[in-house]
Amino acid sequence: MDAKPVCIIEYFDGAKQNVIPLFQRPYTWDKSKWKTLWEDILNHCGTDEDNQSHFMSAVVSMPYKSVPVGVNKHLIIDGQQRLTTLALLLCSLRNAFKDAKDDQNVNRLDDFLCNRHYSGPDNLKLLPTQGDRDPYFKIVKGQTENMAQHRMLECCTWFSAQIADAHDPGNGTPLTLEALLNTITHSLQVVMINLGDIDDPYQIFESLNFKGEPLTQADLVRNFVLMKFQAAAGEGGDQERVYQKYWLPLETCIPESDELAEFFRHYASRRGKNVKKPKVYSEIKELFKSAECSEIELEQMLRHGEFYRRLTHPDLEPVPEIKGKLERLSDASVCYPLLLRLFDGFQKRQLDLEDLLECLSVIDSVVLRRAVLQVIRGPLNKLFIALAGDYPSEGALFWLRKQLSGKLRTERWPRDDEFIAGLVNTPIYGAKPARSILEANERDLEGKEPVEMSKMTVEHIMPQTLNAEWRCNLGAEAEDIHKKWLDTIGNLTLTGYNPELSNQVFSAKAKKLAQSTFQMNRKIAEEREWGVEQIRKRAEAIAAAAVKFWPGPE
Repeated sequence: MDAKPVCIIEYFDGAKQNVIPLFQRPYTWDKSKWKTLWEDILNHCGTDEDNQSHFMSAVVSMPYKSVPVGVNKHLIIDGQQRLTTLALLLCSLRNAFKDAKDDQNVNRLDDFLCNRHYSGPDNLKLLPTQGDRDPYFKIVKGQTENMAQHRMLECCTWFSAQIADAHDPGNGTPLTLEALLNTITHSLQVVMINLGDIDDPYQIFESLNFKGEPLTQADLVRNFVLMKFQAAAGEGGDQERVYQKYWLPLETCIPESDELAEFFRHYASRRGKNVKKPKVYSEIKELFKSAECSEIELEQMLRHGEFYRRLTHPDLEPVPEIKGKLERLSDASVCYPLLLRLFDGFQKRQLDLEDLLECLSVIDSVVLRRAVLQVIRGPLNKLFIALAGDYPSEGALFWLRKQLSGKLRTERWPRDDEFIAGLVNTPIYGAKPARSILEANERDLEGKEPVEMSKMTVEHIMPQTLNAEWRCNLGAEAEDIHKKWLDTIGNLTLTGYNPELSNQVFSAKAKKLAQSTFQMNRKIAEEREWGVEQIRKRAEAIAAAAVKFWPGPE
């Protein structure tokens, strides 16, 4: 390993190419980072500090195993964000010189950006990672007229605006383009760390802790997985192939880094181990222990990523019956490890559509019934992970029913009597099951899906704030009745009348509810008064319908 201080412009001087490896993240620096770099440049520009250096941390590189012909290449193991930002700044400065018709400096900056005697990918002095190559190429070549919005283009645009209005922070005088270029080429320094051929670039990368962006769990997984495959200087290497075939489709399917990390957590947990967020990377590493199986694991990971995308975005599910089930489970991430197993089994034809739908109904029933009873969430998470780990290759529906029916205490699938009692007596306003249960009740009364149900809100019949008339109607125990029954299912309904209903007396509310398109509201309007007896009776009717929609253990 060789380390020495150099001007950062040396990475752009001479016939060479700095390659950002596929295991690196895309360009992520934002305006706050651009601003810091720009202010550092201004502080060394046009003053007595012209010849003083500004340290920009370190850049770690190593020789890239290359073919006999072509430009010399170096892998950038650390420092890609700084180098890329500087290259974009050079593009902006070159464009400013072009507008000033200063061909000499335009050519000088073009030579910093491109290897003029090479064509194709070798033409660029900096070759970003795959997802950034096309926008970067267009920016360097000045082909941005119809270019789609991209962070790199945003960076260039921002620097162009700063260059156009550059002033000396000390005396406020305008700065020349030559002064800016002189500072960039002479004052910005880094520690150049060159690794030897025998160094492991991934291990070095993983252990670095410079000022760059902190690596997410998803970043670490990407870096590790891609480094399992041999890189090549040109296209066609194993690393390039698996990136194009598996990793890029996976990142396209799940583009957000945090969401991708969550997928990895559920993917690893499906084998029966409760994987915590900080341990995602280490658990995924375990799955790739065998180099011979790495590509098989990647293929599985991509397939499960496509399943996961449909779990979190049910509107992408092409089978209408499955889509309806997933919409009910979209917030129940605790069951995702088991759902990944089920969808894998369905794709492999280990269970048919009917059995898959029934399994989803069973899981929906367990989740909703436990939510109504307000059973703590932890054991449910452990339950579904344990089930995922024990998942059989055949007979999934029979196995799932048997497993859930045999659970005791906090892991149990609530029986009908527990569910009904809980639904009648448990405050449920504000919880997702309240709306689902009311919608099911309306479907049971109407025999079909009511029109515009999604636009309705869950509202109280006995109001949240009692006025004198309500207290009088409820009697001496009005406060106790209000406290116990206010947020229970029997006192809730779906309506679009909330601003008009407010805390009006029941007779006034009944007149409005009688005009509703919902059968449940018209039934409420048939009551002459509203108190404990009416709330309890309605709750029992709703519970009876809910048991049909969410059957319990046999």
